[in-house]
This record gives sequence, C-alpha cells and structure tokens, in this order.
Amino acid sequence: MKGLILKELYLIKSFSKQYVLLMVLMGAWSIFVHNISFVAIYVMVLGSSMVLSTTTMDEAVSFHKFAVTMPVNARTLVKSKYVILFLTVGVGELLVWLFSVAANLLPAGSIGMVGIEGMEGMIVTGCLFLSANAASIPVMFKVGVTKSRYTYLIVMVVIGGVILGGYKVSKLAGLSLDDMLSEMEWALNLTAVILAAVIAAVSYFISVKIVQKKEW
Repeated sequence: MKGLILKELYLIKSFSKQYVLLMVLMGAWSIFVHNISFVAIYVMVLGSSMVLSTTTMDEAVSFHKFAVTMPVNARTLVKSKYVILFLTVGVGELLVWLFSVAANLLPAGSIGMVGIEGMEGMIVTGCLFLSANAASIPVMFKVGVTKSRYTYLIVMVVIGGVILGGYKVSKLAGLSLDDMLSEMEWALNLTAVILAAVIAAVSYFISVKIVQKKEW
C-alpha cells in the first residue's frame, strides 16, 4: 500500500511544476478581480482530477499488468487511488484556506476577497468534486480513463444543472436561495460530507469488484 501511494505521489511530482505555475497565475488573477472563486475552483478541479491523471500515466506503461505480478491484491490497488483522491482534495481545501488567509492580510479596502468566514462553502464544493470523481473511478477501472473523463464531465453537468434549476425555481417562487442556504449552512455542509462519504464508499466497493474480475 505504501509503495503504491508513493508511486502516485512521484507521478504527481513529475508534473507539479506546471500546475504550481498555473496556480500562481490563477491566484494573481483572483487578487486582480477581487474574487477567490477563480483559484478555489481551479484548485478543486486540479486536486480532484489527479487520480485520472496518474492513471493515464499508468495506462501508458501498462502498470496494472505489472502490478498483478506483485503481492498486491485488488483491494489494495483500488484503495491507493481513493487515498490519493481524498488526499488531493484535502490538500486543495487547505491551499484555498491558506490563500484566503493570505489575501485577507492585505491592507483593508485593497481587495474584496472571501474571508475565512466564507470558506464554509468550499466544503460543499470539495464534496461535489470528490463525489464526481468517485463516481468516475469505477468506469476508469472498467473501460479506461478516457470514458471515465466523460463520466466525470456528465456528472458535473448534471450537478450544475441541478444547482441552476434550484436557483431558477427559487427565483420564480420569489425566494432567495442564497439566503436559505446561508441560514442552513452547517446542515448543508454536514449533508454534503455524508453524501460524499457514501458515494465514495459505494464507488470503492464497486471498483474492487471490477478489479477482482478484470483480466489485465
């Protein structure tokens, strides 16, 4: 297990310089437009998609064919991918929080950033990206990364459609969805965390079943 996780981290390290550069540019743009959402969404997209990126590299060298010759069972192989998913999303949340803190240390009036008090919304955002990627991982093990990316995009479009639909319905009803969500923020965060955990757990067990039956 430790070796598999280290392998994932070394793969991430191999393309980390490009991602760090893009992150710096997005951070600068967020400061310029006085909105942290640019860097926050980028970090979430980047972190949650690391599993697909490393698996693309695995496929390029047929790593899984080599893995079955090692004393590694299907459960361990799958678990390493989910550990990386949770790790990268968690690190992404931490980076956004640190960026928010740093931005709010700037002189008052120089920037209109979301402060620490506005970071609760990132919990829901992180859970959405984590859930979308967790839903795509079984597809990744079944038919490959390319179709898994399509699954991820479809899930994100559906999520976006539900959110947009909620705003339109609330507007037609003369209600403010933002105000409603603000009043039940902690309940929403807790619900998002529970749903993400359930989706990840179901995804994990499905992935294990797929890998156990798969002939590489």
